[in-house]
Amino acid sequence: MLDAWTKQPRTLYRGFKRRSVFLSEQGFNSPDYSKKSLDDQAAALAYAWKKIQHLDSIEAMQYHNWVDNRGEGGLRIGLRKYPDDATDPDGRKPIWYLYQKLGTPKENQACEFAKPILGIQNWNQILHTKPVAGTQASSYRPRELYSDTWVATDALGRALPTYAEAGAPKSGHFVGMFYFLTFNSAGKPGPMDVSKKLQIDQYTAQWAQAPTLGRSRAWLLSIKR
Repeated sequence: MLDAWTKQPRTLYRGFKRRSVFLSEQGFNSPDYSKKSLDDQAAALAYAWKKIQHLDSIEAMQYHNWVDNRGEGGLRIGLRKYPDDATDPDGRKPIWYLYQKLGTPKENQACEFAKPILGIQNWNQILHTKPVAGTQASSYRPRELYSDTWVATDALGRALPTYAEAGAPKSGHFVGMFYFLTFNSAGKPGPMDVSKKLQIDQYTAQWAQAPTLGRSRAWLLSIKR
């Protein structure tokens, strides 16, 4: 559905370029560490991977999380077990070994185990090949979304002036767009002064200095070839 949506004339960037889709923070849960749960988790990744390979609008999938985290509300979506697991701390799950082989010559063999779990004989059975209803071309025309048409109202009911009040763009006049990063946890007050937080919180400082794709221990990015 998402892939078909991006190919509609009305969703093309400026009417001609298909938009790219990045699936960020995707993960599959293993309710526990039983063999069935771990195999089901790995099979879910195999299913998703084989599915998106045929969807050319999806250019990357970012897997979350690299290790099970007690702060994820009971989910076990990591490629590894809890670091404090009593019997196998940081243990590699079946999904870890599968993830390692995706996009390599060993991919098909590594995904083979998932077919009986998914109830299929071949991967073509999971592909949708018929037209998606409602995504055909229509008479829709995209709105003009350049910044000189933006309007906004804040929590106090104050509204930005419109063209009727402000008139056409004027030379020598500039408007700054401001945003803040909170770097706070759920339940804690924010926003915070980031410049001060960087001085006292090494964790935040590490993130601030990280490369664009983030710290490798925290984020796993799979790029489709």
